[in-house]
Amino acid sequence: MREIKFRAWSKEQQSMWSVDSLHFLEKTVDMFRYEKNKMTNKTERISNFRFPYPKAVILMQYTGLKDKNGKEIFDGDIVKWKQSLITAGVPKKPRTRIDVVKCYDLSHCQPLSLMSVDETKNIKVIGNIYKNPELLTQ
Repeated sequence: MREIKFRAWSKEQQSMWSVDSLHFLEKTVDMFRYEKNKMTNKTERISNFRFPYPKAVILMQYTGLKDKNGKEIFDGDIVKWKQSLITAGVPKKPRTRIDVVKCYDLSHCQPLSLMSVDETKNIKVIGNIYKNPELLTQ
């Protein structure tokens, strides 16, 4: 069974946060993030903040997959991968692609659900649509 978790983009602060809990009845999200303490030079979790959802945040669900560097892949991530091409039964040189991960339900995330097992081994997360929209114009 796949791990269910989310991250969230704060529209107001223009930053990515980890999600602690979702409150569906209250329509709020508890979020936190890690920051480097300037005094100790250690990365520390800063306290939770509660944001209204969907007014102040955009939720992105974890796909259950990791890229070739071990980074978790979320809905909204921009990934670079090599697409295998076969024409008339003859393998061709793989084509490098840059795509946005879009999840439609728990088991169907484009382009991940269209990839072969070998193609998923070479995925690299290069950004996300909120922090790095310029990557989509390349």
